[in-house]
Amino acid sequence: MKESQIVLFDDVLSSFLEDKRTRSRYSTYIGYECVIRNHIMPFFSGRDIRSIKPLTVREWQNELISLGLSPMYVRRVDTCLVSVFNWACRFWELPNNPATLAGSIGTSFSHRIDFWTLAEFRRFIGGVADPRVRLAFELLYWTGMRVGELLALTPADVNSRRCELTISKSYRRYHKSDLITKPKTRKSERTVTLNTSLMRELSSFLRSDRSLKPNSRIFPFTSNRLFYRMKVTCRVTGVKKIRIHDLRHSHASLLIEMNVTPLLICERLGHEKVETTLNIYSHLYPNKQKQLSDKLEDLFTGEAKDTRKNRF
Repeated sequence: MKESQIVLFDDVLSSFLEDKRTRSRYSTYIGYECVIRNHIMPFFSGRDIRSIKPLTVREWQNELISLGLSPMYVRRVDTCLVSVFNWACRFWELPNNPATLAGSIGTSFSHRIDFWTLAEFRRFIGGVADPRVRLAFELLYWTGMRVGELLALTPADVNSRRCELTISKSYRRYHKSDLITKPKTRKSERTVTLNTSLMRELSSFLRSDRSLKPNSRIFPFTSNRLFYRMKVTCRVTGVKKIRIHDLRHSHASLLIEMNVTPLLICERLGHEKVETTLNIYSHLYPNKQKQLSDKLEDLFTGEAKDTRKNRF
């Protein structure tokens, strides 16, 4: 672009989003569109993109931080802006990326995770009367699936003979429309094994609801409705309030307590890499290190005794 030519940030943004719509998963495009509409456009709209300096980005970052959003979400928004400016550098001849020069904010992984122990979950689930809602919470806790994956489940995804669920899609409500998309990542498409009793409960529920067709959603409600029921039940039962997504963390915590390997946890949760699993849940492992050292101590002292015994 010519030095004297004004290029509006809005025009660059439109081309960026159009490319995302064409080349990315629709759920990825929706994620970008929501972040941009809510947190980027209000500040940068109407500006000449070349007038946006690193200091301008720092001012925007400070406003974003002041909103009290979670550090992980702040990083997500900040990364989105970096991507927009990278697009401008590559295709609109912007000489440098002011968002990169401004530095990043937020964190990639949360250092604090809320979850329920098994005792807390049992107290909570005892306060859920509606069979469908109760089953939804049980599946979230005992499988660790994402709420969007749960809400997209159909009877066709259930293999009662093998006690398996096929996770191949995700549900979300967007602009008052129901959207079924691919799961979050390639590894998110997976098969999850259920324990026998839970599968028996799920199969019994499917038989009892004659309105369900093979491709009907088993749980025809939104995540907001499910979270509202969760908040009400927490208040009634006295269990600490957590997010729906924290049921996924609760399942991971349960597996760690059962000494399940990180690789198996990674596969069950549908993480792209085992490093992701370790980064998210590494703080839950210190007590496991102590257990490991105790076992090594037993082996060491036992071997030492055997060695001394063999000397005589």
